[in-house]
Amino acid sequence: MEGLPVQTALNERHAEGIHTSVQTGLDRLGGEGDAVIVILADMPLVTPAMLRELVARFRGGAPIVISRYGEIQAPPTLYARSLFAALSTGGEGCGRRVVREHSDLVTALDWSPELLADLDRPEDIARVRALVTETG
Repeated sequence: MEGLPVQTALNERHAEGIHTSVQTGLDRLGGEGDAVIVILADMPLVTPAMLRELVARFRGGAPIVISRYGEIQAPPTLYARSLFAALSTGGEGCGRRVVREHSDLVTALDWSPELLADLDRPEDIARVRALVTETG
């Protein structure tokens, strides 16, 4: 992240759920930015190329760009500024709710199901390490 205009935002309410992290990030943005990408820190197989593709679709006119891994929708997801207010309200599941309520604005990117790796338990880490070693 060196050299990038990165700002940190500490979510004091993290115990209340992921939606508070989204809210904290949006609050930190203030009036800056045309879009936001919601991404989880425990998804190590999301690549810079994937993020660039979300941005490219947004620049091509897509206000919401979702990621699908097979049949599963998961982050990263891009939301245009016009949807920030909707993301800021609604509590847990706000991102999915916005996608559902604005389905006519959604563009989906399909990724390999193998890239959907969420590190919640020690065995998840071992599985991802093995996968990364195999694909080198």
